[in-house]
Amino acid sequence: MISQRSYITAALISFALFLSLGLLLPKYQNIFAMRAALGEREKILNERSEIIQNINLLSAEYENRSADIAKLASLIPETKETAELVSALENIATRSGLQLNNLKLTEEKSDKTKSAYNTLAADMTLNGSYLSFLIFLDNLEKNIRIIDVASFEITPKAALTNILTINLKANAYFLK
Repeated sequence: MISQRSYITAALISFALFLSLGLLLPKYQNIFAMRAALGEREKILNERSEIIQNINLLSAEYENRSADIAKLASLIPETKETAELVSALENIATRSGLQLNNLKLTEEKSDKTKSAYNTLAADMTLNGSYLSFLIFLDNLEKNIRIIDVASFEITPKAALTNILTINLKANAYFLK
């Protein structure tokens, strides 16, 4: 009887072990798979958190530099802004002590080149002294909008005066 009991006990223990291994082992393996998936998701979450943090830092830097960006945008504006250019040239001439007699603006589209901007050609006639013209060029250089002087021609207005007639050709730029 003892031997039969020990066989039954051994069989029950074996059955219990087999049943527990059969039922618990897949659950145990599932737990390991879930831990691995959780680790991957935590890694993805950390990467996305870093990306969001970088975006926030860039946004803050953009806000801090918005004044600089506005200044750069006014160097080469998006549109012609002809009225602003005329006003600026007239103001520079007046501050320099020159009289702006004639101003002609023409748009030169740069389809031939693959540049990102178009040119607005300014052809102007000024009257004043040579020193005033030098001040005009200095003020033109300090102007916020980029204006390139292409050429100029100086002729005396009258024989015995220091008044000069200055024909100046310049280029201002705007985005396409």
